Amino acid sequence: MKKVLLVIAMLAAPGLSAIAQGTWSQKANFPGAGKVFPTGFSIGAKGYLGTGKDTSCFSNDFWEFDPSTNIWTQKASVPGPKRMLACGFSIGDKGYIGLGVDSTYTCLKDFWEYDPNTNVWTQKADFAGGIRSSVASFCINNKGYISTGFAIFNGNVFANDLWEFDPSTDIWVRKADFPAAGRSESICFSIGNKGYVGTGFNDGFLDDFWEWDQTTNLWTQKTNFGGGPICDAAGFSICSKGFVCTGENPGEMFSNALWEYFPDTNIWVQQLNFGGIARDESLGITINNKGYVGFGGEMMPLNDLWEYTPEIPCSESLAEIYFESDFQIYPNPATNTLTIETPSPSTIEISTIQGQPIKTFASSSAKTNVDVSALPCGIYIVEVKTEKGVGVKKFIKE
Repeated sequence: MKKVLLVIAMLAAPGLSAIAQGTWSQKANFPGAGKVFPTGFSIGAKGYLGTGKDTSCFSNDFWEFDPSTNIWTQKASVPGPKRMLACGFSIGDKGYIGLGVDSTYTCLKDFWEYDPNTNVWTQKADFAGGIRSSVASFCINNKGYISTGFAIFNGNVFANDLWEFDPSTDIWVRKADFPAAGRSESICFSIGNKGYVGTGFNDGFLDDFWEWDQTTNLWTQKTNFGGGPICDAAGFSICSKGFVCTGENPGEMFSNALWEYFPDTNIWVQQLNFGGIARDESLGITINNKGYVGFGGEMMPLNDLWEYTPEIPCSESLAEIYFESDFQIYPNPATNTLTIETPSPSTIEISTIQGQPIKTFASSSAKTNVDVSALPCGIYIVEVKTEKGVGVKKFIKE
């Protein structure tokens, strides 16, 4: 019944951008000052946050957030210099924070392990890639990963290396380099055996998006981020989907958009806008299959925290909600005419990769030829609605 209701909801949606919006709810404000560029992670049913900068001061305070009670509790401070632009992730029942810049804007390479059971920090091997700030970090199968970033006062280099940390040996091992331009302030998250890195800044805002496979140690370019060039956005994953929220667009315009990435179809779908005000330099983490985004704000550091609950539960996948094998599109890429073969009758919609509708029409034929000659070159979405459900495919216009 749940799946039927979801399909009915999607049949009523005006376009791909309206599918499965989810909900935002505000949680208890952080009890300290607002922060920009904090870092954090989750362990079990709780979230952890630390470091960052308020209007004038760098910090090393560290806090636990319990969604079940909506309460913040201060914990042992992060050792070493006060810092911002640090990285954080969790592996098993331990959390890790390191790198970043100190109050003199000198990059750091120290790396620390946190045990929530004892509330104790233990220093681990320094990051093998050298001093670094504003990196992309994620974890896969009990290993941690750090890639890209910026080394201030070390040649001012935008990095593109990838390093693996094994907590069982306390050793860093270099993996295949990120294949695109080095960058800072990128988005990152992991899903299953794969890590995702993209967008960011390198003499300009970027919107490319890449997948790294832990099994093969190979990078693959994916569909560019649906929101266009952006940096300082918050990334997190829930089950088999990735999410990107807030950030700064070219022209120093702050975003409150939320975009969902579906790895199985390699498409981005815009979801319900972030519940707080538009911002950059925020934090995103996942706790118990819900996303949490907050802080940030640049000139006016914020201390709010928002919880995102996706509409499609983790027990469902895009493939289960949508049918895909019952319609075909060709040629792909297409130049002048796109042929769509679909069960009849159906409603067909063609939209941009961002979900903006271009053409919508009813079809009573099993084969429909659509003139796409006037469309600019790029990637587009074909959405077919029938009594069986909703099907989605991509095509490329050359």
